[in-house]
Amino acid sequence: MSWTSSSTGEELVRAFQDRVRGRTFLITGPSANGIGEATAIALASSPAPPSIIILAGRSQSKISSVIEAIKEINPTISVIFVHLDLSSRTSIETAATTIIEDVKVNKIDVLINNAGIMACPYTPLDWSGIGETILESQFVVNYVGVFLFTNLILPKVRKAAPGARIINVSSSGHRFSGIRWDDIGFKVHGISLTACIIYD
Repeated sequence: MSWTSSSTGEELVRAFQDRVRGRTFLITGPSANGIGEATAIALASSPAPPSIIILAGRSQSKISSVIEAIKEINPTISVIFVHLDLSSRTSIETAATTIIEDVKVNKIDVLINNAGIMACPYTPLDWSGIGETILESQFVVNYVGVFLFTNLILPKVRKAAPGARIINVSSSGHRFSGIRWDDIGFKVHGISLTACIIYD
C-alpha cells in the first residue's frame, strides 16, 4: 500500500497491527482536537490494540474527553494520565519519576513527543544550570523540555529495545529559521522546530 498526505491514522494502525498489539505508547500533548488526540484515538481503534496508552499533558480536564473516548472505543486498554508541563523543569522531573516508578509501566515501546506551543508572546523562563540562565518559552517547551523529558524516561524506553521508537513531531515551521545560538530569542518557534529535527 502506498501512503499519501490523505492517509489516516486508522489506516496505518490497521496496516501495522503487529507494531501496535500489546504495546505501551506514551503521547505528550494529547489535548482534544489535536494531533495527540488523533494519534491516541487511532491507536485505540486498532484491531490489535495497545495494552497501555499514557497521556502526558498540562491539564487533565483538557484530556478527560480523550481518555473517555479511548475507554469507549476499547475498555481493555489501560489509560494513564501523567501531569507534564514542558516549560517547568520541576514538572518534567516529577512526570518522569512518576513514569519510571510506575510498576504497571514496565517499558515504553513508543514515545511520541507531540506537545508544543507556537505564536505565543515572548516569555522568558529561568532554566538556571542549562547553558543560558534565561530561555524563551517556545524553545523550552518545543525542544529543551522535550530533550530533558525524553532523556529522563529513557530507561523505560530502553527496556523495549530493540523495537522501541521515539517519534518527535515537528512541522514545516522549521523552514523559517536555522538555530542562532548567539541569539536564542530570535525566531524562536522556527528555531525550536529546527532543533526538534536535529534531535531526531
